Amino acid sequence: MPTIKILDPVTVTKIAAGEVIDRPSSIVKELIENSLDAGATQITISIESGGKKQILITDNGSGIHPDDMTLAPARHATSKLTSIHDIYTLDSFGFRGEALASICHVARVTLTSRHHTQEIGYQLNAYQDHISMPNPIAHGKGTTIDVQDLFFELPVRKNFLKSSASESAQIYDIILHMALLNPTVSFVLISDGKERYNTTGITDQKTRILQAFGKNISSQLVEINTNMSPLSVTGYIGNPTLTYPNRAKQLISINGRIVKSPVIQQAIYQSFRDIIPHRRFPLVVLNISILKDAVDINIHPQKQDVKFLNPGILFDTLPKIIQANLHTKLTMMPMPESSTQTNHYTHESTFAYAQTQSSPDLVKSAQALYSPELFTPKDYAVTTDYFQILDTYIIVKAKDSLWLLDQHAVHERILYEKIKTNFKTHIEKQPLLISEIITLSPDLYDICQSEFSLLLELGFDIEDFGQNRIVIREIPSVFANTPLQIWLEDYLYQAKEIPGSRRDLTLDQKETLQLKACKAAIKAGKRMSDIEVKHLLTDLQQSPANYTCPHGRPLFIRLQKNDLEKLFLRS
Repeated sequence: MPTIKILDPVTVTKIAAGEVIDRPSSIVKELIENSLDAGATQITISIESGGKKQILITDNGSGIHPDDMTLAPARHATSKLTSIHDIYTLDSFGFRGEALASICHVARVTLTSRHHTQEIGYQLNAYQDHISMPNPIAHGKGTTIDVQDLFFELPVRKNFLKSSASESAQIYDIILHMALLNPTVSFVLISDGKERYNTTGITDQKTRILQAFGKNISSQLVEINTNMSPLSVTGYIGNPTLTYPNRAKQLISINGRIVKSPVIQQAIYQSFRDIIPHRRFPLVVLNISILKDAVDINIHPQKQDVKFLNPGILFDTLPKIIQANLHTKLTMMPMPESSTQTNHYTHESTFAYAQTQSSPDLVKSAQALYSPELFTPKDYAVTTDYFQILDTYIIVKAKDSLWLLDQHAVHERILYEKIKTNFKTHIEKQPLLISEIITLSPDLYDICQSEFSLLLELGFDIEDFGQNRIVIREIPSVFANTPLQIWLEDYLYQAKEIPGSRRDLTLDQKETLQLKACKAAIKAGKRMSDIEVKHLLTDLQQSPANYTCPHGRPLFIRLQKNDLEKLFLRS
Protein backbone atom coordinates (compact mmCIF):
# COMPACT_ATOMS: atom_id res chain seq x y z
CA MET A 1 0.00 0.00 0.00
CA PRO A 2 1.52 3.38 -0.97
CA THR A 3 2.48 5.72 1.87
CA ILE A 4 3.14 8.85 -0.18
CA LYS A 5 0.06 10.95 -0.88
CA ILE A 6 -0.54 14.18 -2.76
CA LEU A 7 -1.94 16.81 -0.41
CA ASP A 8 -5.05 18.74 -1.33
CA PRO A 9 -4.52 22.33 -2.61
CA VAL A 10 -5.92 23.99 0.53
CA THR A 11 -3.51 22.14 2.81
CA VAL A 12 -0.60 22.89 0.48
CA THR A 13 -1.45 26.59 0.45
CA LYS A 14 -1.81 26.73 4.24
CA ILE A 15 1.60 25.13 4.67
CA ALA A 16 3.10 27.62 2.24
CA ALA A 17 1.32 30.50 3.96
CA GLY A 18 2.84 29.41 7.26
CA GLU A 19 6.30 30.11 5.86
CA VAL A 20 5.32 33.71 5.17
CA ILE A 21 2.80 34.45 7.93
CA ASP A 22 3.85 33.29 11.39
CA ARG A 23 2.42 36.13 13.51
CA PRO A 24 0.45 39.40 13.09
CA SER A 25 3.60 41.46 12.51
CA SER A 26 4.33 39.34 9.40
CA ILE A 27 1.00 40.45 7.92
CA VAL A 28 1.70 44.09 8.79
CA LYS A 29 5.12 43.93 7.14
CA GLU A 30 3.78 42.32 3.94
CA LEU A 31 0.90 44.76 3.59
CA ILE A 32 3.00 47.86 4.30
CA GLU A 33 5.47 46.75 1.64
CA ASN A 34 2.56 46.38 -0.78
CA SER A 35 1.42 49.91 0.09
CA LEU A 36 4.91 51.26 -0.55
CA ASP A 37 4.99 49.42 -3.88
CA ALA A 38 1.75 51.17 -4.75
CA GLY A 39 3.38 54.57 -4.15
CA ALA A 40 1.56 55.36 -0.90
CA THR A 41 2.66 58.43 1.06
CA GLN A 42 0.21 57.87 3.94
CA ILE A 43 -0.29 54.51 5.67
CA THR A 44 -2.54 53.96 8.68
CA ILE A 45 -2.43 50.69 10.63
CA SER A 46 -5.14 49.87 13.16
CA ILE A 47 -4.94 46.69 15.25
CA GLU A 48 -7.00 44.96 17.93
CA SER A 49 -5.64 42.50 20.49
CA GLY A 50 -2.13 42.76 19.07
CA GLY A 51 -3.45 42.01 15.56
CA LYS A 52 -4.83 38.63 16.55
CA LYS A 53 -8.41 39.86 16.27
CA GLN A 54 -8.04 42.50 13.54
CA ILE A 55 -5.46 44.25 11.37
CA LEU A 56 -6.78 47.15 9.28
CA ILE A 57 -4.36 48.89 6.91
CA THR A 58 -5.31 51.86 4.72
CA ASP A 59 -3.06 53.61 2.20
CA ASN A 60 -3.36 56.36 -0.42
CA GLY A 61 -1.47 54.46 -3.11
CA SER A 62 -2.45 53.90 -6.71
CA GLY A 63 -5.08 51.31 -5.80
CA ILE A 64 -6.14 48.09 -7.54
CA HIS A 65 -8.08 48.20 -10.79
CA PRO A 66 -11.50 46.51 -10.50
CA ASP A 67 -10.53 44.09 -13.30
CA ASP A 68 -7.61 42.87 -11.16
CA MET A 69 -9.32 42.64 -7.78
CA THR A 70 -10.38 39.00 -7.99
CA LEU A 71 -6.86 38.03 -9.05
CA ALA A 72 -5.11 39.95 -6.26
CA PRO A 73 -5.89 37.34 -3.53
CA ALA A 74 -5.27 34.42 -5.89
CA ARG A 75 -2.13 32.33 -5.49
CA HIS A 76 0.74 32.94 -7.94
CA ALA A 77 -0.99 36.02 -9.35
CA THR A 78 1.19 39.12 -9.68
CA SER A 79 1.71 42.23 -11.75
CA LYS A 80 5.45 42.26 -10.97
CA LEU A 81 6.74 39.32 -13.04
CA THR A 82 6.54 38.03 -16.57
CA SER A 83 9.32 35.43 -16.27
CA ILE A 84 11.65 33.91 -13.67
CA HIS A 85 14.42 36.32 -14.71
CA ASP A 86 12.39 39.30 -13.48
CA ILE A 87 12.83 38.10 -9.88
CA TYR A 88 16.47 39.21 -9.94
CA THR A 89 15.80 42.72 -11.26
CA LEU A 90 12.77 43.72 -9.19
CA ASP A 91 12.58 47.23 -7.75
CA SER A 92 9.46 46.39 -5.74
CA PHE A 93 9.24 44.76 -2.31
CA GLY A 94 7.23 41.78 -3.40
CA PHE A 95 4.12 40.48 -5.07
CA ARG A 96 0.76 41.77 -3.81
CA GLY A 97 -1.03 38.58 -4.90
CA GLU A 98 1.38 36.31 -3.04
CA ALA A 99 1.02 38.20 0.24
CA LEU A 100 -2.77 38.34 0.03
CA ALA A 101 -3.00 34.69 -0.98
CA SER A 102 -0.99 33.66 2.07
CA ILE A 103 -3.01 35.89 4.38
CA CYS A 104 -6.33 34.67 2.97
CA HIS A 105 -5.49 31.09 3.91
CA VAL A 106 -4.90 31.89 7.59
CA ALA A 107 -7.48 34.66 8.18
CA ARG A 108 -10.60 36.31 6.77
CA VAL A 109 -9.79 39.22 4.44
CA THR A 110 -11.87 42.11 3.14
CA LEU A 111 -10.22 44.00 0.28
CA THR A 112 -11.45 47.50 -0.62
CA SER A 113 -9.69 49.62 -3.24
CA ARG A 114 -10.17 52.50 -5.63
CA HIS A 115 -7.81 52.66 -8.57
CA HIS A 116 -6.45 56.11 -9.34
CA THR A 117 -8.22 56.03 -12.74
CA GLN A 118 -11.65 55.21 -11.24
CA GLU A 119 -14.29 57.41 -9.63
CA ILE A 120 -15.56 54.69 -7.30
CA GLY A 121 -14.04 51.91 -5.25
CA TYR A 122 -14.78 48.18 -5.13
CA GLN A 123 -14.83 45.64 -2.31
CA LEU A 124 -14.56 41.86 -2.07
CA ASN A 125 -14.21 39.19 0.61
CA ALA A 126 -11.70 36.34 0.48
CA TYR A 127 -11.01 33.26 2.55
CA GLN A 128 -8.93 30.34 1.29
CA ASP A 129 -9.93 29.80 -2.35
CA HIS A 130 -13.32 31.51 -1.97
CA ILE A 131 -13.15 34.99 -3.50
CA SER A 132 -16.36 37.01 -3.91
CA MET A 133 -17.10 39.25 -6.87
CA PRO A 134 -16.16 42.92 -6.25
CA ASN A 135 -19.04 45.25 -5.41
CA PRO A 136 -19.01 49.05 -5.87
CA ILE A 137 -18.44 51.08 -2.70
CA ALA A 138 -17.43 54.61 -1.78
CA HIS A 139 -13.70 54.76 -1.03
CA GLY A 140 -10.87 57.25 -1.38
CA LYS A 141 -7.97 56.63 -3.75
CA GLY A 142 -5.90 53.76 -2.45
CA THR A 143 -6.47 50.45 -0.71
CA THR A 144 -7.86 49.21 2.60
CA ILE A 145 -7.24 45.64 3.71
CA ASP A 146 -9.12 44.29 6.72
CA VAL A 147 -7.66 41.05 8.18
CA GLN A 148 -9.69 39.38 10.94
CA ASP A 149 -9.43 36.28 13.15
CA LEU A 150 -5.88 35.20 12.40
CA PHE A 151 -5.36 31.41 12.58
CA PHE A 152 -8.98 30.87 13.64
CA GLU A 153 -8.99 27.48 11.90
CA LEU A 154 -5.41 26.67 12.88
CA PRO A 155 -5.53 26.37 16.68
CA VAL A 156 -2.01 24.95 16.95
CA ARG A 157 -0.49 28.02 15.29
CA LYS A 158 -2.81 30.31 17.22
CA ASN A 159 -1.55 28.81 20.48
CA PHE A 160 2.01 29.79 19.54
CA LEU A 161 1.09 33.47 19.39
CA LYS A 162 2.25 35.59 22.33
CA SER A 163 0.19 37.93 24.47
CA SER A 164 -1.59 40.87 22.85
CA ALA A 165 0.97 43.25 24.38
CA SER A 166 3.87 41.22 22.99
CA GLU A 167 2.34 40.99 19.50
CA SER A 168 1.59 44.74 19.58
CA ALA A 169 5.23 45.41 20.44
CA GLN A 170 6.36 43.34 17.44
CA ILE A 171 4.05 45.30 15.15
CA TYR A 172 5.32 48.59 16.58
CA ASP A 173 8.90 47.52 15.82
CA ILE A 174 8.00 46.72 12.20
CA ILE A 175 6.25 50.07 11.71
CA LEU A 176 9.07 51.95 13.43
CA HIS A 177 11.67 50.34 11.17
CA MET A 178 9.58 51.10 8.08
CA ALA A 179 9.08 54.70 9.19
CA LEU A 180 12.76 55.35 9.92
CA LEU A 181 13.90 53.92 6.60
CA ASN A 182 11.09 55.59 4.58
CA PRO A 183 10.99 59.13 6.01
CA THR A 184 8.91 60.56 3.14
CA VAL A 185 5.97 58.27 4.03
CA SER A 186 3.63 59.11 6.93
CA PHE A 187 2.80 56.24 9.30
CA VAL A 188 0.07 56.10 11.94
CA LEU A 189 -0.40 53.16 14.34
CA ILE A 190 -3.63 52.80 16.32
CA SER A 191 -3.81 49.96 18.87
CA ASP A 192 -7.13 49.09 20.51
CA GLY A 193 -8.50 52.51 19.63
CA LYS A 194 -5.51 54.50 20.95
CA GLU A 195 -2.90 56.22 18.79
CA ARG A 196 0.53 54.74 19.55
CA TYR A 197 2.74 56.20 16.82
CA ASN A 198 2.36 59.04 14.33
CA THR A 199 4.95 60.49 11.95
CA THR A 200 2.59 62.80 10.05
CA GLY A 201 4.43 65.97 9.04
CA ILE A 202 7.87 64.57 9.97
CA THR A 203 9.77 63.92 6.75
CA ASP A 204 13.32 64.26 8.07
CA GLN A 205 15.04 60.98 8.94
CA LYS A 206 17.06 62.42 11.81
CA THR A 207 13.96 63.92 13.40
CA ARG A 208 12.22 60.54 13.19
CA ILE A 209 15.20 58.88 14.85
CA LEU A 210 15.05 61.42 17.68
CA GLN A 211 11.28 60.92 17.95
CA ALA A 212 11.82 57.18 18.36
CA PHE A 213 14.97 57.02 20.49
CA GLY A 214 15.04 60.33 22.37
CA LYS A 215 15.90 63.95 21.59
CA ASN A 216 18.90 63.82 23.92
CA ILE A 217 20.95 61.81 21.39
CA SER A 218 20.84 64.53 18.71
CA SER A 219 24.46 65.59 19.17
CA GLN A 220 25.60 61.95 19.11
CA LEU A 221 24.29 61.14 15.62
CA VAL A 222 26.61 61.05 12.61
CA GLU A 223 25.08 61.39 9.15
CA ILE A 224 26.34 59.12 6.39
CA ASN A 225 25.94 59.83 2.69
CA THR A 226 28.81 58.04 1.00
CA ASN A 227 29.46 56.27 -2.29
CA MET A 228 32.30 53.76 -2.21
CA SER A 229 32.06 51.21 -4.99
CA PRO A 230 30.14 48.95 -5.02
CA LEU A 231 28.08 50.47 -2.18
CA SER A 232 26.10 53.64 -1.69
CA VAL A 233 25.25 54.18 1.99
CA THR A 234 22.91 56.78 3.52
CA GLY A 235 21.48 57.25 6.99
CA TYR A 236 22.76 57.81 10.51
CA ILE A 237 24.96 56.05 13.05
CA GLY A 238 25.61 56.87 16.67
CA ASN A 239 29.02 58.04 17.80
CA PRO A 240 31.12 55.57 19.85
CA THR A 241 29.77 56.86 23.18
CA LEU A 242 26.18 55.99 22.24
CA THR A 243 25.83 52.24 22.78
CA TYR A 244 23.12 49.78 23.81
CA PRO A 245 23.02 46.26 25.30
CA ASN A 246 21.58 44.67 22.12
CA ARG A 247 21.06 45.21 18.38
CA ALA A 248 17.48 46.49 18.72
CA LYS A 249 18.53 49.91 17.42
CA GLN A 250 20.33 48.60 14.35
CA LEU A 251 18.07 49.01 11.30
CA ILE A 252 19.40 48.08 7.89
CA SER A 253 17.79 48.06 4.46
CA ILE A 254 19.26 46.74 1.24
CA ASN A 255 17.93 48.61 -1.79
CA GLY A 256 15.04 49.78 0.41
CA ARG A 257 14.21 46.32 1.78
CA ILE A 258 14.59 45.84 5.56
CA VAL A 259 16.83 42.87 6.28
CA LYS A 260 18.65 41.17 9.15
CA SER A 261 21.77 40.00 7.36
CA PRO A 262 24.46 38.22 9.43
CA VAL A 263 27.11 39.53 7.01
CA ILE A 264 26.06 43.15 7.58
CA GLN A 265 25.71 42.65 11.33
CA GLN A 266 29.25 41.29 11.44
CA ALA A 267 30.54 44.16 9.28
CA ILE A 268 28.98 46.70 11.67
CA TYR A 269 30.50 44.84 14.62
CA GLN A 270 33.92 45.04 12.96
CA SER A 271 33.41 48.77 12.30
CA PHE A 272 32.94 49.57 16.00
CA ARG A 273 34.90 46.74 17.62
CA ASP A 274 37.93 48.93 18.25
CA ILE A 275 36.10 51.93 19.72
CA ILE A 276 33.18 50.73 21.87
CA PRO A 277 33.05 48.50 24.97
CA HIS A 278 32.75 44.74 24.61
CA ARG A 279 29.17 43.44 24.33
CA ARG A 280 27.78 46.88 23.56
CA PHE A 281 26.15 47.80 20.25
CA PRO A 282 25.92 51.10 18.35
CA LEU A 283 22.85 52.80 16.93
CA VAL A 284 22.69 52.23 13.17
CA VAL A 285 19.97 53.33 10.72
CA LEU A 286 21.33 52.78 7.23
CA ASN A 287 20.07 52.13 3.73
CA ILE A 288 22.64 50.32 1.59
CA SER A 289 22.27 50.48 -2.16
CA ILE A 290 23.97 47.90 -4.34
CA LEU A 291 23.52 46.69 -7.90
CA LYS A 292 20.39 44.55 -8.15
CA ASP A 293 22.23 41.71 -9.86
CA ALA A 294 24.73 41.59 -6.97
CA VAL A 295 22.13 40.61 -4.38
CA ASP A 296 19.51 37.85 -4.24
CA ILE A 297 16.42 38.87 -2.25
CA ASN A 298 14.57 35.57 -2.67
CA ILE A 299 16.38 33.25 -0.26
CA HIS A 300 14.07 33.85 2.72
CA PRO A 301 10.27 33.27 2.72
CA GLN A 302 9.71 36.49 4.67
CA LYS A 303 12.48 38.30 2.76
CA GLN A 304 14.33 39.05 6.02
CA ASP A 305 17.72 38.00 4.72
CA VAL A 306 19.51 38.38 1.40
CA LYS A 307 22.42 36.69 -0.33
CA PHE A 308 25.29 38.70 -1.83
CA LEU A 309 27.21 37.80 -4.96
CA ASN A 310 30.46 39.03 -3.34
CA PRO A 311 29.88 39.16 0.44
CA GLY A 312 33.58 39.75 1.12
CA ILE A 313 33.52 43.08 -0.75
CA LEU A 314 30.54 44.31 1.29
CA PHE A 315 32.13 43.01 4.51
CA ASP A 316 35.32 44.96 3.81
CA THR A 317 33.76 48.12 2.31
CA LEU A 318 31.04 48.94 4.87
CA PRO A 319 33.50 49.29 7.80
CA LYS A 320 35.65 51.62 5.69
CA ILE A 321 32.63 53.84 5.03
CA ILE A 322 31.56 53.89 8.68
CA GLN A 323 35.05 54.52 10.04
CA ALA A 324 35.76 57.27 7.49
CA ASN A 325 32.59 59.12 8.49
CA LEU A 326 33.27 58.72 12.19
CA HIS A 327 36.76 60.13 11.77
CA THR A 328 35.81 63.11 9.61
CA LYS A 329 32.45 64.13 11.07
CA LEU A 330 32.74 63.76 14.83
CA THR A 331 33.06 67.04 16.70
CA MET A 332 36.62 67.46 17.86
CA MET A 333 38.17 69.95 20.25
CA PRO A 334 39.85 73.11 18.88
CA MET A 335 43.53 72.46 18.30
CA PRO A 336 46.52 74.81 18.58
CA GLU A 337 46.81 76.92 15.44
CA SER A 338 50.47 76.18 14.81
CA SER A 339 50.04 72.45 15.31
CA THR A 340 47.65 72.23 12.38
CA GLN A 341 50.35 73.39 9.99
CA THR A 342 52.42 70.23 10.29
CA ASN A 343 51.42 66.63 10.70
CA HIS A 344 53.15 65.62 13.93
CA TYR A 345 51.72 62.12 13.87
CA THR A 346 55.16 60.64 13.11
CA HIS A 347 58.01 59.07 15.01
CA GLU A 348 59.25 62.57 15.94
CA SER A 349 56.24 63.33 18.12
CA THR A 350 56.46 62.88 21.86
CA PHE A 351 53.71 60.31 22.13
CA ALA A 352 53.91 58.75 18.69
CA TYR A 353 55.01 55.17 18.22
CA ALA A 354 58.30 54.78 16.33
CA GLN A 355 57.24 52.97 13.18
CA THR A 356 60.84 52.54 12.05
CA GLN A 357 61.71 50.41 15.06
CA SER A 358 61.40 46.64 15.13
CA SER A 359 61.60 45.70 18.78
CA PRO A 360 60.14 42.60 20.42
CA ASP A 361 58.85 44.73 23.27
CA LEU A 362 56.41 47.34 21.99
CA VAL A 363 55.86 48.73 25.47
CA LYS A 364 59.52 49.65 25.97
CA SER A 365 59.63 51.24 22.54
CA ALA A 366 56.60 53.38 23.31
CA GLN A 367 57.90 54.34 26.75
CA ALA A 368 61.26 55.32 25.29
CA LEU A 369 59.57 57.95 23.15
CA TYR A 370 57.99 59.58 26.17
CA SER A 371 60.76 62.10 26.67
CA PRO A 372 60.60 65.94 26.66
CA GLU A 373 64.10 66.05 25.15
CA LEU A 374 62.69 65.02 21.76
CA PHE A 375 61.29 68.49 21.05
CA THR A 376 61.81 72.15 21.86
CA PRO A 377 59.22 74.71 23.06
CA LYS A 378 59.86 77.07 20.12
CA ASP A 379 58.26 74.53 17.77
CA TYR A 380 54.89 74.95 19.48
CA ALA A 381 53.55 78.46 19.79
CA VAL A 382 50.21 77.29 21.17
CA THR A 383 47.39 79.83 21.40
CA THR A 384 44.75 77.56 22.97
CA ASP A 385 44.26 77.99 26.73
CA TYR A 386 44.49 74.83 28.80
CA PHE A 387 45.45 73.58 32.26
CA GLN A 388 45.75 70.30 34.15
CA ILE A 389 43.65 69.45 37.21
CA LEU A 390 44.06 66.65 39.74
CA ASP A 391 47.13 65.55 37.75
CA THR A 392 44.69 63.48 35.66
CA TYR A 393 42.50 65.71 33.53
CA ILE A 394 43.27 68.46 31.04
CA ILE A 395 40.84 71.32 30.49
CA VAL A 396 40.98 73.06 27.12
CA LYS A 397 39.24 76.40 26.74
CA ALA A 398 37.48 77.18 23.46
CA LYS A 399 35.32 80.07 22.26
CA ASP A 400 31.98 78.57 23.22
CA SER A 401 32.84 75.57 25.39
CA LEU A 402 35.22 73.74 27.69
CA TRP A 403 36.76 70.36 26.85
CA LEU A 404 37.70 68.02 29.68
CA LEU A 405 40.20 65.29 28.65
CA ASP A 406 41.34 62.15 30.46
CA GLN A 407 45.11 62.24 29.89
CA HIS A 408 45.61 58.48 30.31
CA ALA A 409 42.76 57.54 27.96
CA VAL A 410 43.93 60.05 25.35
CA HIS A 411 47.52 58.84 25.41
CA GLU A 412 46.40 55.20 25.40
CA ARG A 413 44.40 55.73 22.21
CA ILE A 414 47.33 57.54 20.54
CA LEU A 415 49.78 54.78 21.42
CA TYR A 416 47.31 52.06 20.48
CA GLU A 417 46.90 53.51 16.98
CA LYS A 418 50.70 53.72 16.63
CA ILE A 419 51.18 50.14 17.79
CA LYS A 420 48.51 48.94 15.36
CA THR A 421 50.17 50.76 12.48
CA ASN A 422 53.56 49.30 13.37
CA PHE A 423 52.02 45.84 13.73
CA LYS A 424 50.54 46.02 10.23
CA THR A 425 53.66 47.35 8.55
CA HIS A 426 56.37 45.49 10.49
CA ILE A 427 55.30 41.94 11.30
CA GLU A 428 57.68 40.43 13.80
CA LYS A 429 57.83 36.64 13.58
CA GLN A 430 58.51 34.12 16.30
CA PRO A 431 59.47 30.49 15.58
CA LEU A 432 57.62 27.95 17.71
CA LEU A 433 59.84 25.84 19.94
CA ILE A 434 57.61 22.89 19.08
CA SER A 435 55.65 23.09 15.83
CA GLU A 436 51.92 22.92 16.41
CA ILE A 437 49.91 20.34 14.47
CA ILE A 438 46.22 21.25 14.14
CA THR A 439 43.48 18.88 13.06
CA LEU A 440 40.61 20.51 11.20
CA SER A 441 37.18 19.35 10.11
CA PRO A 442 37.11 18.39 6.40
CA ASP A 443 35.29 21.58 5.36
CA LEU A 444 37.71 23.89 7.20
CA TYR A 445 40.68 21.88 5.97
CA ASP A 446 39.62 22.56 2.37
CA ILE A 447 39.18 26.27 3.15
CA CYS A 448 42.60 26.35 4.80
CA GLN A 449 44.22 25.00 1.64
CA SER A 450 42.94 28.00 -0.30
CA GLU A 451 44.01 30.44 2.45
CA PHE A 452 47.67 29.37 2.75
CA SER A 453 49.02 32.29 0.71
CA LEU A 454 47.09 34.87 2.80
CA LEU A 455 48.19 33.26 6.06
CA LEU A 456 51.81 33.43 4.88
CA GLU A 457 51.34 37.15 4.16
CA LEU A 458 50.00 37.61 7.69
CA GLY A 459 53.20 36.15 9.13
CA PHE A 460 52.36 32.48 9.66
CA ASP A 461 54.67 29.69 8.50
CA ILE A 462 52.00 27.10 7.77
CA GLU A 463 51.99 23.91 5.68
CA ASP A 464 49.78 20.98 4.83
CA PHE A 465 50.42 17.95 7.08
CA GLY A 466 47.95 15.55 5.44
CA GLN A 467 44.81 13.81 6.71
CA ASN A 468 42.95 17.05 7.53
CA ARG A 469 45.93 18.35 9.46
CA ILE A 470 48.17 21.38 9.06
CA VAL A 471 51.39 22.33 10.82
CA ILE A 472 52.35 25.81 12.06
CA ARG A 473 56.07 26.45 12.61
CA GLU A 474 56.23 30.23 12.95
CA ILE A 475 53.75 32.90 14.04
CA PRO A 476 53.58 36.70 14.39
CA SER A 477 55.18 37.44 17.76
CA VAL A 478 52.04 39.11 19.05
CA PHE A 479 50.29 35.70 18.79
CA ALA A 480 52.64 34.19 21.39
CA ASN A 481 49.86 33.63 23.95
CA THR A 482 47.03 32.93 21.49
CA PRO A 483 45.36 29.48 21.34
CA LEU A 484 46.20 28.84 17.69
CA GLN A 485 43.60 26.15 16.98
CA ILE A 486 40.75 28.31 18.27
CA TRP A 487 41.99 31.36 16.37
CA LEU A 488 42.57 29.46 13.12
CA GLU A 489 39.13 27.84 13.20
CA ASP A 490 37.54 31.24 13.75
CA TYR A 491 39.55 32.66 10.85
CA LEU A 492 38.50 29.80 8.56
CA TYR A 493 34.84 30.04 9.57
CA GLN A 494 34.87 33.69 8.44
CA ALA A 495 36.51 32.70 5.15
CA LYS A 496 33.83 30.04 4.70
CA GLU A 497 30.82 32.19 5.58
CA ILE A 498 32.05 35.46 4.01
CA PRO A 499 34.14 34.49 0.96
CA GLY A 500 36.62 37.12 -0.14
CA SER A 501 36.73 38.98 3.17
CA ARG A 502 40.05 40.07 4.69
CA ARG A 503 40.99 39.36 8.29
CA ASP A 504 42.19 42.26 10.46
CA LEU A 505 44.69 40.69 12.87
CA THR A 506 44.87 43.85 14.95
CA LEU A 507 41.26 43.28 16.00
CA ASP A 508 42.02 39.63 16.82
CA GLN A 509 44.87 40.79 19.04
CA LYS A 510 43.09 43.88 20.38
CA GLU A 511 43.47 42.89 24.03
CA THR A 512 47.21 42.22 23.65
CA LEU A 513 47.93 45.45 21.76
CA GLN A 514 45.60 47.39 24.04
CA LEU A 515 47.47 46.14 27.11
CA LYS A 516 50.77 47.29 25.65
CA ALA A 517 49.36 50.76 24.97
CA CYS A 518 47.78 50.93 28.43
CA LYS A 519 51.04 50.06 30.18
CA ALA A 520 53.02 52.64 28.19
CA ALA A 521 50.48 55.48 28.45
CA ILE A 522 50.70 58.39 30.86
CA LYS A 523 49.13 57.41 34.14
CA ALA A 524 46.49 59.27 36.09
CA GLY A 525 48.20 61.27 38.83
CA LYS A 526 51.21 62.29 36.72
CA ARG A 527 51.89 66.02 36.53
CA MET A 528 52.47 66.97 32.89
CA SER A 529 54.60 69.85 31.66
CA ASP A 530 53.25 72.42 29.19
CA ILE A 531 55.33 70.87 26.42
CA GLU A 532 53.88 67.43 27.10
CA VAL A 533 50.33 68.73 27.10
CA LYS A 534 50.88 70.51 23.79
CA HIS A 535 52.21 67.35 22.17
CA LEU A 536 49.37 65.27 23.60
CA LEU A 537 46.77 67.62 22.08
CA THR A 538 48.58 67.65 18.75
CA ASP A 539 48.89 63.88 18.56
CA LEU A 540 45.22 63.48 19.50
CA GLN A 541 44.19 65.70 16.62
CA GLN A 542 46.27 63.63 14.19
CA SER A 543 45.20 60.24 15.51
CA PRO A 544 43.07 58.11 13.13
CA ALA A 545 40.68 57.35 16.01
CA ASN A 546 40.17 60.10 18.55
CA TYR A 547 36.84 59.71 20.29
CA THR A 548 37.19 56.78 22.70
CA CYS A 549 40.03 54.81 24.24
CA PRO A 550 40.57 51.16 23.16
CA HIS A 551 38.34 50.09 26.07
CA GLY A 552 35.49 52.22 24.70
CA ARG A 553 35.67 54.97 27.35
CA PRO A 554 35.28 58.58 26.10
CA LEU A 555 38.48 60.56 25.68
CA PHE A 556 36.85 63.90 26.43
CA ILE A 557 33.66 65.61 27.55
CA ARG A 558 32.50 68.87 26.02
CA LEU A 559 30.70 71.39 28.22
CA GLN A 560 28.91 74.16 26.36
CA LYS A 561 27.49 77.32 27.88
CA ASN A 562 23.99 75.89 28.24
CA ASP A 563 25.43 72.79 29.97
CA LEU A 564 27.11 74.98 32.58
CA GLU A 565 23.97 77.08 33.01
CA LYS A 566 21.96 73.92 33.73
CA LEU A 567 24.46 72.93 36.43
CA PHE A 568 23.97 76.30 38.10
CA LEU A 569 20.18 76.26 37.56
CA ARG A 570 20.37 79.33 35.35
CA SER A 571 18.05 77.92 32.70
